[in-house]
Formats: sequence, structure tokens, C-alpha cells
Amino acid sequence: MRRIARCFYSLIAAGFCLSSLACTPASHVDSPKKIATATSARLTASVTTSPSTRVPQHRSSSDSSTTVTSEPFLSPSPPLLAPGQVPSFIDCVGSPTTRPRTISLSCTDKDDRVVDITWSSWSSVEAVGTGFREMGKTPRTPVTITLRNPLQSAEAIVFADVYVDGAMIPL
Repeated sequence: MRRIARCFYSLIAAGFCLSSLACTPASHVDSPKKIATATSARLTASVTTSPSTRVPQHRSSSDSSTTVTSEPFLSPSPPLLAPGQVPSFIDCVGSPTTRPRTISLSCTDKDDRVVDITWSSWSSVEAVGTGFREMGKTPRTPVTITLRNPLQSAEAIVFADVYVDGAMIPL
């Protein structure tokens, strides 16, 4: 009986040792030098940035570490557009388009949308148009649609907020 208990305790001790080794990579050595990872970088493949928005890098002469600071990917400041360019709009999962004729107001239900849109303005900060809202079996009603808050997406600079008759529609 003692022999079984001794084997049991030995197995438990071996299990604790193995579990503590699993938490630390082999030949792991802590280093004072920290390297920025992909989670702290801003994607700027299709954006023209001014010198004031570029990622600054600072080197200290006392040590060889580099500190990298960056902005979040979807920055609250408006993205910079080239002269003559305007933001696009992505309807649910479609491609970026300018002045779409139809906008879905629910990406899960195709019965709520604005159709036959005529755009009166499309600028770098806002797009305004009129169309007809279709909601299932209810009659079509004339509405004003406004797109605001241009942000950089993976594909282009796009309007992120949709307003129908002044009320924001969560997409």
C-alpha cells in the first residue's frame, strides 16, 4: 500500500514539474529591450500621411532600446485624402463604392434598405442624398440619408456612420 502511495505522490510531483516547464519557453531569457509587435502598428498601406502623423521612433544614447509609439488603426482624427478624392461606402460586405443607388440598413435582414438614392452632395466629410426606405411589407417612405465619419478601412477610406432622417442607424 505504501508503495502505491509513493508512486502516486511521485506522479503528482512530476506533473507539477512538467506543468511549470510548460509555462516558460525553452531557453527563455528576459531582456530589457522591448520590440513593438504587430498589435501596436498602424496600417498605412493606402493612406497618405503627413509628417505629424507618422510613427515617431526615439533612440536613447544611454541604452540600445527603441520605443515605438503609434496611433490606433481606426483613428478618431479624419484620414488624409489626396486632393480630389472622396471617401467611399461599403454596403455590409460589398466593395467600396461612391454614390451607391441602394444602401442596406441591416446587414442581417435585407428587408430594411434605402433605394433609388439621389446624392445631392458627396464631400470628404459627409454625403447627403434622398431616397426611399423599404421595410418589409410597409409602404416605401421618402427619407434623407447622410453618411459621416470617414475612417480608414483595410480597402479604402470609407464613411462609417449612416443616418436616416437624422437618426443614426447602427450597422
